[in-house]
Amino acid sequence: MGNARILIVDDDPSVLESLSWVLRDSGFDVAAADGRDALIRELSIGTPDLLLLDVIMPGADGVQVLKELKADARWCDIPG
Repeated sequence: MGNARILIVDDDPSVLESLSWVLRDSGFDVAAADGRDALIRELSIGTPDLLLLDVIMPGADGVQVLKELKADARWCDIPG
């Protein structure tokens, strides 16, 4: 089995870069998405082991995005 896959969703590029660097350095497989639309594209690739959502993003905050994901049968088992 490979490394745990973590998907980070944030609208701030410096946050994405910093978190990605730290997590990759710790041995995780990291994907980064800039906002809600990028999150949906990333999830089409596969469900991550851990999803880190920014609480405050333009258009929809992380809480709203999580509610949308949990309403979708493909990702309804995401804890939250």
